Amino acid sequence: MRLFLRKFYWSFCLCFVTILNCSGQHDVDSFELSINFSPSFTNHGALFISNKNGNSEMRLIVYDSKKEFKIKHQEKVSVQKSQLTEILNFLERYDFKIKGSIDTLSSQRVFRNGDSTTAYRVSIGSDGITIKGSYKKNNLNREFAFWSPEKDSDNHRLAQQLFVLSNGSLKRKRSLDYIKTLKSYFKE
Repeated sequence: MRLFLRKFYWSFCLCFVTILNCSGQHDVDSFELSINFSPSFTNHGALFISNKNGNSEMRLIVYDSKKEFKIKHQEKVSVQKSQLTEILNFLERYDFKIKGSIDTLSSQRVFRNGDSTTAYRVSIGSDGITIKGSYKKNNLNREFAFWSPEKDSDNHRLAQQLFVLSNGSLKRKRSLDYIKTLKSYFKE
């Protein structure tokens, strides 16, 4: 009986420690978020946010406007996992769509002469900013693209969250100035 109790005790302790270790893990899953910014009147750029092997980082690249893919400026910083919570939660419910320079802002059913049709309100333009991106997590790659989103749309909220995260993480003046310039393409 005593041997049984000892085995039970040690089995209980091992299970209890395992439960404590597992419940204490709040690590962010591995992921990669890549965003390309193509504003109409300033340098193109890219923002990469990732978590690999428990290390979270952000990298901003600003390209030279005169030479395609020539890097004008870049900055790479570590990001606290707690800073990623809001954007990762947002991406879990984000509707990944590919849109170009014609964005559908809304639609409604219209009835005329007994017939119904769908009317779309669209935004068309060549000025503004195009954002293309991809989000890789758990062997799933989801892509999105949009042009100068309307205020209060999910695309606008995504851009705003990227700006907040960038402003809280990037340190160099040139990086922060670039983010400020990009932000000017979005209606407040």
